[in-house]
Amino acid sequence: MVLRDVIDGQFLQVYTDRRSKKMTHINEHNEVSLLFFNPDTLTQITMVAYVEIEKDKDELQKKWETIPDFVKSDYVVSDIPGTIIQHPDQTQYNDHSGNFTILYFIPEKIEILQIKRPNNIRASYEKTNFGWEGVYITP
Repeated sequence: MVLRDVIDGQFLQVYTDRRSKKMTHINEHNEVSLLFFNPDTLTQITMVAYVEIEKDKDELQKKWETIPDFVKSDYVVSDIPGTIIQHPDQTQYNDHSGNFTILYFIPEKIEILQIKRPNNIRASYEKTNFGWEGVYITP
């Protein structure tokens, strides 16, 4: 998934195909874990978040109209994501946006690991009623 937007500093927005396997898992249990790694800075971020699925069809259509055509092709493949095909050139496309959906990740806990010498640095942050509270933890 590609992070598309951060809304009000609270929600991470991504796009996905509503037929993907992750959607089955999210519909069964909407708490997920996300892992980010930046090889340039040797920083790893782990996030526990709840997922909300955009249900407003007008909102989905409005966002769909703003997406560049080369990105839209990711959501109009005929086969379900993960389907085995013989060759990439055999990918078939349809012409509708019905598979496109938006996910909003609402972070609840974030851990950051900064790999460095002489000491790695690791911190944990949890969302509370008063904002985010953080502590350093052993790497």
